[in-house]
Amino acid sequence: MQLDLAIDRGEIPMRVRFGLWVLLKDADRAFRDFDTSLLTQDIEFLWTDETQFLRSDPRFAQLLESLEIADQR
Repeated sequence: MQLDLAIDRGEIPMRVRFGLWVLLKDADRAFRDFDTSLLTQDIEFLWTDETQFLRSDPRFAQLLESLEIADQR
């Protein structure tokens, strides 16, 4: 895939990869490339309509735990 080659060559910065994978509905890569630093703007993006497919994935709970924002009920 041309996109993979561009990433390998460093032509697509890490900070835009999560949004790219969301647009392409690629959950595996979106979870892989989500920036878990608390300074990221991607955290708010997790609750948009575009990321509904991620919230229904079992890995979403693990992602919230890694961000230390999981519901502890």
